[in-house]
Amino acid sequence: MEILEPLIRLTQEIAANFGNRDIKYLVGQVYRRREILDETNPNTPILFTPYTELWAAKQHLGDIKRDKLACIVDLGVKKHVLQLMDMLIPPTNYESYFAKCTDDFDVKMQASRMYREKIFSWLATNQNVHINPNEHIHITFGVTRGQIYLSIKINFKPFTIPLAELEELPGTLTIVR
Repeated sequence: MEILEPLIRLTQEIAANFGNRDIKYLVGQVYRRREILDETNPNTPILFTPYTELWAAKQHLGDIKRDKLACIVDLGVKKHVLQLMDMLIPPTNYESYFAKCTDDFDVKMQASRMYREKIFSWLATNQNVHINPNEHIHITFGVTRGQIYLSIKINFKPFTIPLAELEELPGTLTIVR
């Protein structure tokens, strides 16, 4: 089964460039969305969220303290970096994702087709906004503290919708063919 994935897979190449981006800390946690949607995958999905400030990473960690993989990876500590790099070498028991959304236009187009009816339903229920079903939807993705959001514009009006809420609504499946 192929799942619409708005996040980037974390690779050694991406991790090696964290220093160039002022990323000093990563907060790791189980990537619940991936775990729920792909139950047959034997690998544990992990989501790493970047931070430049330790206080922000600790705040995120406090929000997920019950997560079995909750951790802070300090990229200034060689042992932490080596452990992270080891996790990214295949074969591995982990499937690692980076909390950065893809720029892939196809993913955005697939999302606008797949979630169209759910977006209209969510807007009607949560915002009391009713949209013409033929209206063009422009979607971008965002991630905050491990939660994925769809940012959409309809008639130049912005809305932010948690992806998990859309996926829980009855209707279109999250399978991409």
